[in-house]
Amino acid sequence: MEIFFVALFGALGTIARYGVSKLAWTGAFPWAVFFVNVLGSWLIGCLGGLGLNPQTPLPVWRVAAVVGFLGGFTTFSSFSWDVVRLISTERVGLAVFYAVLSPAACIALAGFGWWCSRLWLKV
Repeated sequence: MEIFFVALFGALGTIARYGVSKLAWTGAFPWAVFFVNVLGSWLIGCLGGLGLNPQTPLPVWRVAAVVGFLGGFTTFSSFSWDVVRLISTERVGLAVFYAVLSPAACIALAGFGWWCSRLWLKV
């Protein structure tokens, strides 16, 4: 049953990523992938923080949400390709900026998500 929910949530995460890519800003900077990775990092921080509490949802839902939904939603392979694409079009400065900004923002938002979840649990 767990694999079913992981697959289902993975499909939903992929659909959500597709929706964000249709709504995201356009231009030289890959905003859609950046936004998805930062939001996904915040969400995984929230879910991870909630997972530390004994009153969390059933483990199958956490696995489905983290492995399935966020696995389908976040886009590290797309991020990597965007860096290569920027370098190949001789936008090396923008590629470096993006390659540094994305992981830093995602790590910061994962921590912020964890912090948010700890506040929610105290409410």
